[in-house]
Amino acid sequence: MPNLKKFRKNFSKTIFCLFFVILVFTISLFVASVCNSEDILVDGIFAIIIISIIWLLFIILGIIILTIFLVSYKHGKDELMNIPGFDVNRFNREIERGPKTQQLLISTDAICYVSGIEMIVIPLADVVWVYQDASAAGITINIAVWTREKKMYLIPVAIKKKNGTRDMLCGYLLRLIVRKRPSAIISYEDSYQQAVKDNFAWLVAKSDEQGTVDSAWLEQEYIRNNYYEKDFH
Repeated sequence: MPNLKKFRKNFSKTIFCLFFVILVFTISLFVASVCNSEDILVDGIFAIIIISIIWLLFIILGIIILTIFLVSYKHGKDELMNIPGFDVNRFNREIERGPKTQQLLISTDAICYVSGIEMIVIPLADVVWVYQDASAAGITINIAVWTREKKMYLIPVAIKKKNGTRDMLCGYLLRLIVRKRPSAIISYEDSYQQAVKDNFAWLVAKSDEQGTVDSAWLEQEYIRNNYYEKDFH
């Protein structure tokens, strides 16, 4: 899946950029220590030893972080492939037709994104409750999603200005979920939050009342009604 590989490529690029910054910092540190030294040879050797230790620690840390991400990536890919009725070709078509964002992969089967060093896959058939969640300062916008496993995810909503706005992307996501899960709860109320604690089974039953729409049929509806463009405005 070429679109899914973008996550792996972007994460590896981030690790590389981090190491580049560390390289520049350690070189600057070495130059500064040598230039201000009375005994350049002794202090230079000492600085090289310290910098080598720092680099070794960062290399080990980088390998650990990258390994954790790759394991998460494989697990997420397997989870995506195991969604009933999942089709790789349809997944790629929908991503190409949908909003252009590097942080999210949006399809009628699932929403995929990277959180920290973990790749998250949310099957839309499992969505129970979803609502837009903004920070108090209005700096960040997330889509909060509760699934039937009683797990809550915060999907980061970010998009380049040339490709659209965060509100446009939020609208697109919410419309997709409600078309896939017609009875899913699509708004925030304190009573729903209380139900999460006291009677989550009721929320699940409510979201299942009209079932889950087949992805192959839904893709055709998106094409026929031009929802890829109409829903993103």
